[in-house]
Amino acid sequence: MEAANIGAGTGLHYPFFVAPTAGDWRLMEGSACIDAGGQGYGTMTTDLAGQARVYGTAIDMGCFENHNETFCIAPIVTDLETSVNAAYVSWYTSSSAESVDLQYRVQGNNEWTTISNITTGSQLLGSLTGSTDYEYRLRSNCGQGESSEWSTVAHFSTQCTGGGWNMQIGQRQDYM
Repeated sequence: MEAANIGAGTGLHYPFFVAPTAGDWRLMEGSACIDAGGQGYGTMTTDLAGQARVYGTAIDMGCFENHNETFCIAPIVTDLETSVNAAYVSWYTSSSAESVDLQYRVQGNNEWTTISNITTGSQLLGSLTGSTDYEYRLRSNCGQGESSEWSTVAHFSTQCTGGGWNMQIGQRQDYM
């Protein structure tokens, strides 16, 4: 089997679709795919939704043109680092989000621990138990009482307690 030739201009960035698991393939604002398409799109004047095909400086990559739409969507996790006693979660969210709520719990527990109104793109979860499986989820708060749905529950495990990086104090610790 031959490797696919991706070619110039096809993009290697995460496209930031609105809700791909729900079949919503529109581009969120801030996507690197907006105004990034080639000029060889032929004679198409509208996208699949019937909107003008070129809006902005160039055609958007994909089948839907973004017309400066904003969406209150759940944040998309971009990085997760774990240690023995902590996890550091980073995410991207749409510009319409004023803050983010994060919930986490030991896997199998019913009660969530909630950190509300986070205004940065990341959060340190401290005082966790080593060698333990956790799950977490996020949602955006977009103002005027509007919030996104909670993101799909994701999982992480803290590292074993035999030594390693202590993220709470920022230096290597031996836990033997």
